[in-house]
Amino acid sequence: MALNPHEVGDPDQRFEPLNDFETFVESRRQAIDAMIWQVPALSVAAQAFLYVAGLNPRVSDGVQIFAGAIGFVAAIAAMQLLLKHRYHEESYAQAIDASRRARGATPFRGLRWFKEAAMRDSELERKEDGERPGYERRWRSGSWRRKLTEPSSVDVWTFTLLVFAVGDVLVVLGGVFHGCGIWQPFR
Repeated sequence: MALNPHEVGDPDQRFEPLNDFETFVESRRQAIDAMIWQVPALSVAAQAFLYVAGLNPRVSDGVQIFAGAIGFVAAIAAMQLLLKHRYHEESYAQAIDASRRARGATPFRGLRWFKEAAMRDSELERKEDGERPGYERRWRSGSWRRKLTEPSSVDVWTFTLLVFAVGDVLVVLGGVFHGCGIWQPFR
C-alpha cells in the first residue's frame, strides 16, 4: 500500500497539496535536512586525522597540544552547526504547518502524518491479510531495533561530537603534562 498522504486513510482526513509557498519552504527544509548529516561525517574525518597527529608518540608536545586544540574547536563548531541546521529545519517545518493552518489545511506536524499514514496502512493490511505486516513485527515497541532508533539522531550525534571534544581536551592535557614532565605514557 502507498504511504502517500493524498491517498491513504479516510477521504476526509487526506492532506491537501502544498501551495507554492509551502513547496518552496519544503524544498529549503529538505536541503537543510541533507546538510545536517554532512556535518558529523566531515567532523569524524577531521577528528581521525587530528587523533593520528595528536596521539603519535613521535610528535613534539607542541604538535600534540595543537592537534588536540584544533580538534576541540572542530568538534564544538560541528556541534554548533549541526544544532543550527536542525533549528532551521524545524523552523521551516513550523512555517509550513502555520501556512497550512492559516488556509484551513491539515498541518503535517513533522513526520507525524507519515507515521499515522503508516499505521492506517498497517491496519488495512492486517484487515486484508489477518496478520501483522513484516515491518510491524520487526519494529514493534520494545524491540531492539525500535529502542536503537528512538533517540533523536541529532541528539546522538551531538553527544558523539561532545565525546570527541572531551577526547581532544585529554590530548591537549596529555601534551601539557608530558611537556611539564608530569606524565610520559608513550615515551
